Amino acid sequence: MVVTLTKKNIFFKFCRAYAQTIKKPMDLRYDPYTQSIQILDSHRTIHGVIEEVKDQLNSLYTVLNKLNKRKRQAKTTNNRKNGEVQKIINNNSLPNGNC
Repeated sequence: MVVTLTKKNIFFKFCRAYAQTIKKPMDLRYDPYTQSIQILDSHRTIHGVIEEVKDQLNSLYTVLNKLNKRKRQAKTTNNRKNGEVQKIINNNSLPNGNC
């Protein structure tokens, strides 16, 4: 994997590194659903964020499993169809007595 460092990327990395050196009494988190900033200043708040992340990961995991299942089913269907086509070619006939 090749990573191209542009001036913009370098600038953002520098800003992020600099921001991490600033002493602050709490951390913040942007919530895209409510378009608000959450203050992460207590165990309760942090555990709530962890639960949200777990829920999101579970949703992604479920979707990924569904996609993999569809992919396997499509592959099985294609293999079955290919097998039927090969039988037709080998028998020099069409199914159901057509032509």
